[in-house]
Amino acid sequence: MTEPTAHVDYDRELSALEPRYFHHVPAEQLRGTDTAAVLSAHWGLAKRRPVGRAVVRVHRPHKGWPGAAPVLQVVTDDMPYLVESLTSVLTAPGLSLRQVIHPVFVVRRDLSGALLEVLTDASPHNPPAGAVVESWMHFEMEPGAQDDALETLESQALALLNDVRDVVEDTAKMQAVERAIAEELDERSPGNVGELEIREGADLLRWLANGHFTILGYRRYEVTTRSSVG
Repeated sequence: MTEPTAHVDYDRELSALEPRYFHHVPAEQLRGTDTAAVLSAHWGLAKRRPVGRAVVRVHRPHKGWPGAAPVLQVVTDDMPYLVESLTSVLTAPGLSLRQVIHPVFVVRRDLSGALLEVLTDASPHNPPAGAVVESWMHFEMEPGAQDDALETLESQALALLNDVRDVVEDTAKMQAVERAIAEELDERSPGNVGELEIREGADLLRWLANGHFTILGYRRYEVTTRSSVG
């Protein structure tokens, strides 16, 4: 299989990518940062990513990483909840974040997941046919993080990203369930429940389904009555 470097000029691609990569980072936050090393490492991670999977890597000082602080880098399909979810994984063992860089790129990959091109002029909101919208995330932690907290960070991040993907892929199904139950309530006779309560319940479900709350799952109960035994 041809490597991505056969399709692109490494130096030219990184030079074109750097302004977009650091676009949302204030200049004062980049003082003392080896921007070339950060981008080069992230590019190396992004060179191959199988379809529908995330790739992650933890870089540690004194183990090939030039910075004084450990770093987690991620490349995955762009989805909601990514930064918040990964931040929770990082802070749970007591790690502290000092910087987050989160560019969103439109890329082309071959069937093996090899990176062919980063479309720096393409909009993530309207990508061209066949392109993929990706989140490239760089989390820099405070120096002095304990090795035991970093040891399992890659596997924890991958597990969490799989959970996020499941939630995102199930969101439309869950919203359809909420709307279907709301329609059932519209057609249900009040019985022992007031008409106002039923209408408010249906309205609440529709409001939730309109993106105001993410449902992770549901359980349906059938309420039956038993005749009293004399």
